[in-house]
Amino acid sequence: MGEYVTEGEIRDVEISSLKPQRSVPRAIDNGIVKQLAESISNFGLIHPITISNDNVIIAGNHRVAAMKTLGKKIIRATVLPVSGVIARILMIEENLIRSELTTLEQSEYLDEHSKLLEELGQRATKSTGGKNKGRGAEEVRGCAPDHKTTKDIAEEMGMAERTLQERFQIANSLSKQVRDKLRNTSIADNKGELLYLTKLKTPEDQMNAVEKVLSGEAKTLKEAVSKISKERQRDAFATEATEVRKLPDTISLTFGDFFEMEDDPNFPKHNSVDAIITDPPYVEDWRENWAPFLGIAADILKPGGFLISYVGHIRLPEFFAALEETQIESPSKLSKNNKLEFFWICALEHKGAITAVHTRSVQCGFKPILIAFKPPARKPYQYLNDLLQGSGREKDLHEWQQGVSELIPLLDAFTKPGDIVLDPFMGSGTTAVACKMTARRFIGYDNVQENVDNATSRILQLDK
Repeated sequence: MGEYVTEGEIRDVEISSLKPQRSVPRAIDNGIVKQLAESISNFGLIHPITISNDNVIIAGNHRVAAMKTLGKKIIRATVLPVSGVIARILMIEENLIRSELTTLEQSEYLDEHSKLLEELGQRATKSTGGKNKGRGAEEVRGCAPDHKTTKDIAEEMGMAERTLQERFQIANSLSKQVRDKLRNTSIADNKGELLYLTKLKTPEDQMNAVEKVLSGEAKTLKEAVSKISKERQRDAFATEATEVRKLPDTISLTFGDFFEMEDDPNFPKHNSVDAIITDPPYVEDWRENWAPFLGIAADILKPGGFLISYVGHIRLPEFFAALEETQIESPSKLSKNNKLEFFWICALEHKGAITAVHTRSVQCGFKPILIAFKPPARKPYQYLNDLLQGSGREKDLHEWQQGVSELIPLLDAFTKPGDIVLDPFMGSGTTAVACKMTARRFIGYDNVQENVDNATSRILQLDK
């Protein structure tokens, strides 16, 4: 940084003739001014201020303010033979070296410093060559002939290149209104919080996040950014849901055996279903159906789609064996991406009486809900608590009927309004009801006509 420093002339100047630097992000600290005033009153001005040849203050704003409080008219100053851009660069470098700046203030100074170097033709850019060609470069005494890279500037400032890049990111990504709002807060000196704020791309969202923290609605900017993201998703989902509810035929209920319907022209096509949510039979005779069921599921799910299935404890080995079968590599499966991979397991806590599994001598307090996905993996739309509270027995229409309220968290986490949800063994249509309530499209099958009729009746009741 020494290439701009030149010897100056020390002389007394009138305080009234001094000019402040433009757009100084650092405010005058009245506490420092008071201390300096006491020191000057007792011992005099020990260190002269530094000014440009046109009386712009380069270093010493607090000393000037202290002299004014003492009623002084004259101040001793080192006058450097520089002005304009060079004077501004020297002021910035003086503050970066000697002042206790917040992370925000440092970011603003470093960013402006870089832009001033570019104005002088001293900053390396994609289009620059090897020599200084900018206006004002003739003022620089002994400056290096090459353009300065970010790495060069970082070394001069005594910081890592990554740190300097983060400072640039903070200064360039946050609007001036947001920076001014943060200036006298603890956030201004919290690099992690400031970087989190840069993830919000609009000044409106940034200000919204800051105000959430300052008002106490969020403890940190990270939490505020998360809240804004969730609010935006919620609003978008609400809009989509409104549009979906206007569409006809969002619910399709079919009487027939799911395994025998593949030749039906309306059967779900390859990569067409967003999620499968179902509660297959737990009976012993059904154990051989797990492999073919998961094979079909792997075919019709969209990439990134989820299979969510209630599974009895006794049937868990068959589920995982069938899941492994979908991952066996073969030319046909690889070409179709017909694989499923384990994602998570949820526990649906039984409400009321504990179920006794006599064959294992176990008092069972929860039902497993297995979640698998079709690659590639993706995160749920929102966090899911893997301990779900059961809503109690709803067995008025079907022996294995589940509660609607249990399904809502699963739908919210793994689907969005308008998504296609399939239940191949829908029973009384609980999944269909939950999809209707949350504006998801639904395809359901059951091989008992009474179940289809009951599901239809429940759906029609929602429209009344």
